[in-house]
Amino acid sequence: MITDSDSSLLTSKFAVPEAPPFMVTRPGLLDRVTEGVRGPVTVITGLAGSGKTQLLASWARAAAVDWPVAWITLENGDEQLPTFWGYVVEGLRRSGVEVPAVTGGVVTRGFLGRLAGAVEEHP
Repeated sequence: MITDSDSSLLTSKFAVPEAPPFMVTRPGLLDRVTEGVRGPVTVITGLAGSGKTQLLASWARAAAVDWPVAWITLENGDEQLPTFWGYVVEGLRRSGVEVPAVTGGVVTRGFLGRLAGAVEEHP
């Protein structure tokens, strides 16, 4: 789990990346993302370097929806379950979701159920 002392070191994991100066605005794609996130699952696919992260960062910065967005940047090694779920929990907390406590640092099926309930209850 991420502690208060870790938070300052990991701020970049939860910050929406800034747009590079050469970024081309793609309003049609931004509208498609806004439409997509209103459904149960949205998947953005493309080749490495095609602009997926920048598209989603532009969308998040544009505040196209009236609910908070949790941003989590993952890297190689973050797929380990304690690390991954620690980042998910912290990202949700930073976006205002009241996340249940993880008992003993272990993510269980019960915890995931409580987490899903907390996300569902969040406006």
